[in-house]
Amino acid sequence: HGYFVWIDSDDRGTWYKYVPTEDVIITVILSSQEMKTQMAYFTGSSCESLTCGDFTTESISTRSLVFYGQPGKTYYILVASAGLQNVGNYRIQIIESLPPENSYYTGATKLVNDYGNPYLKEDTTQFAVPSFSSDECSVQETDRGLWYRYTPTVESITTVTLSGSIRMIVGLGTSMSQQRMSSSR
Repeated sequence: HGYFVWIDSDDRGTWYKYVPTEDVIITVILSSQEMKTQMAYFTGSSCESLTCGDFTTESISTRSLVFYGQPGKTYYILVASAGLQNVGNYRIQIIESLPPENSYYTGATKLVNDYGNPYLKEDTTQFAVPSFSSDECSVQETDRGLWYRYTPTVESITTVTLSGSIRMIVGLGTSMSQQRMSSSR
């Protein structure tokens, strides 16, 4: 394991293998009060082809990694100590969380606009999962997003405002197969 930048050849490590059975958000929590530890998760089919997804720095404390897990895909988690003389106990915990319901088209959050009181919501795509792609709107298979649904009750002009570096895709139609899409940054 000496070929990873953040792990020296003197470091000791223990590997764990994890395979989710459905789309999940995986949280790996590592804690040790006895030794400096660090961890990373990898994907790949052999030791020579592993790709590092994310990692923590070495520390004597609790730290965590959070990532999207696909069903049937194997994730390798490496817990390493900092150096041959650094030994002790640690605790590793893996928590699966389901992604937000509106990560999927069928679970779109219904937007309700009470005239005079506009709909306002703060949200995050942190735990959203990739569930849609569109060449027409430049949405890649790995992009994450949240779905919202709005049906006006009267003919009107609707204005949607977003803050941050979020892209909005607007679809018109009554079902996913009938959507006409447009993209905005």
